[in-house]
Amino acid sequence: IVAASVKNIPLATAPENSDPVGVACDNNNVQIDGALLQASLRNTARTLAVHSGERSGRTIVTDAIATPIVQTSTYTFKDTTELITFQE
Repeated sequence: IVAASVKNIPLATAPENSDPVGVACDNNNVQIDGALLQASLRNTARTLAVHSGERSGRTIVTDAIATPIVQTSTYTFKDTTELITFQE
């Protein structure tokens, strides 16, 4: 069981960080503004690709604890008969 608490902070009042941050990644290390960090489960390139834009202590519009990953597909049909056949 996992319990979490979040606060809703309107985007207009959320703290902004205007300072650019340099990030470089390889398979074993992450370098952020010159500080070299050993890769762990939380700072691997795959994790940074999804979560690097998140700010600690600020909720996002979706109220999710982490950035939601949405998987979608697009289907095209020649006509409604083909759509109905697919649905069935």
